Parts: sequence; structure tokens; C-alpha cells
Amino acid sequence: MSRSKYVVPLIVLVVSASLEGLAYLQLQMRYVELQNNYDGIKVLYSTLNSSYHLLNMNYERLSREYFEAQSNLESVTQSLVVLQSQHADLLEDYGSLEKKYEELRRSYLSLETTHKIDEVMRIGNSLESYYDVVRAEKGPKRWWTEQMRVNFCADLAMHDLGRNVWPTLESDYVEIAGEHSYETAKRKIDAIINIIGVSEEEPPTGRIRKILRFIHTYVTYEREIDDVNLAPAEVLGLRSGDCDDFSVLAASLFEAVGIDAAVGLFKNEENSYHSMVLVHLEALAGYDYLFFADLTSKGLEAGRWIIIEPQVTIENQSSSWVEQWTLIAAAPLD
Repeated sequence: MSRSKYVVPLIVLVVSASLEGLAYLQLQMRYVELQNNYDGIKVLYSTLNSSYHLLNMNYERLSREYFEAQSNLESVTQSLVVLQSQHADLLEDYGSLEKKYEELRRSYLSLETTHKIDEVMRIGNSLESYYDVVRAEKGPKRWWTEQMRVNFCADLAMHDLGRNVWPTLESDYVEIAGEHSYETAKRKIDAIINIIGVSEEEPPTGRIRKILRFIHTYVTYEREIDDVNLAPAEVLGLRSGDCDDFSVLAASLFEAVGIDAAVGLFKNEENSYHSMVLVHLEALAGYDYLFFADLTSKGLEAGRWIIIEPQVTIENQSSSWVEQWTLIAAAPLD
């Protein structure tokens, strides 16, 4: 009995020691596991700490770069404001220069046109002396009738359109100039038509408007002491003439662009004479005008003949001043 008494406690003790040993082993294993985790965390911490310091360094660097960029941005912004102001000034200067350039271009074109016109309108001594001979030998005499005088005006116009009106007077001119006088004159008329910019394709009213505008711009009215009848080339060369000279020039230019024309001699109640042009048209589209329904009694073709005052533009063809004149003679440019 006494032996049993010690056996049970011993067993309990052994069991208890075994359990404690097992628990210790488990704790030991847990410790090792925790130690391993701790070591791993230390490594991870060290890595994260290094990364943190690296990130912190990058952050400081980026912060410096940011502030530097911010400073650069402010500088660039200020420069942009200055550049925008300068750009606006340059645009204004460019606009001013463009206007000045356009003014200079127009002035140049005007001068170029004037130079061309001067060259074309200039009449040489040979042709001028030819007209002096024409007037001396074929020109008006005191005994001439009004019809003969207006016929001579028409002959002057036709000569400058290239017609051989006075063949007996050509030989001396050909010997001097190397061509016929009417060829020289016709070349001038053609050049003027080219400068005016008239063609037979546009409506008659447009052709007349351009020609009258040219005459109004470049030819000045001047009275004559001895009432000399000038040829179209002479009127262009002098840039002036009286009423019959204006009429001879205008009639020749009208004929040159395909408009049938005649030189008309008129008279008013005060017995004053005046010369104007007659054109064989039905109307001046868009403009007021005066006309004759028929002038066959004056030797012109049947149909309407419109009065053209060559000293004014097409807008002023119908006026009381024109109405005062009565037609007494006319000569077509046949």
C-alpha cells in the first residue's frame, strides 16, 4: 500500500513533466519562429529604411527642382508677357508697313503707268512736221465750207487709224522715218488703247466710259490762237487741245475699238461753234444721253446717233449745256 501511494504522484509528476517539456518544446519552436520573423522584419526594416532615405533624398532633390522650375516658370511667364507685348507692337508696325507698302506699290504703278503713257503720247519731230505739211497743203482754207472743215477733221482721225488719206505726202516721210506716217500714228493709237484696257469684247458703253475717262484724265482743254486742227497723235503729244481736237481724238479711239463714230460740228443761238462726237449706237446703257433718231441728211448711216461730249465723262453726257447746240455738219470715219 505504501508503494502505491508514491506511484500515482510519481506518474502525475512524470506526466506533468512531460507536458511541460512538450510545452517548452513548442515554446522553443515558437521562439525560433518568432526569432526568424524578427530577423526577417529587421531585414525588411533595413530595406525600407534605405528606401525611405533614398525617397527622402529624391524628394528633397525634386523639391529643389520644383522650386527651380517654379522660378523658371515665373521668369518665362514674365518673358512671355514681354514677348506678347512686343508681338502686338510688331503686328501694329507690320500693319503700318503693309499700308505704306501698298501706298508705295500704288504710287509705283501710277508712276509706271504715267511713264508708259508719256512714252506713248510723246510725238516725234518727224511726225509733227508731217502734220504741219498736211495742214499747209491739205488743211482748211478761208473759203472752205463748214462741211469741208469737219471732213478734214475726220481725215485726221482716219489717218491716225492707219488710213492712207494723203498718199502724195507719204514719200518724204517714208524716206525720213522708214515707214508711212499713218503706220507711226496707228501704232500710237493702238498703244493708247492697250493702256486704257479696252477691247471689242466688252459692251460699247464700257468702251466709251473708259475712253472718256482716259481723255478726261490726261488731256486738258486749251484754246488756240489760230484755230489749228490737230491730229489725234498731236493731241496726245501735247496733252491738250480745243473742242475739235478733243472730238478728233475721241472719234479715232472709238473707231479703234469698233464703235462707228463721226465728227460733228454744232452751232448755238449765239452763233458760237462747237465740236462733239456722234456714235452710231442704240443706247448708252445705264446713262442719260441725247441723240438723233436719223442723220442720213447729214451723210451718216441710218439709225440712232448719240451725242458724245468728249470733254466730260460718260456720267455727264446729258445736260442743258449739250442741249443748246444744233448740228450743222457731220463727217463719219469711213
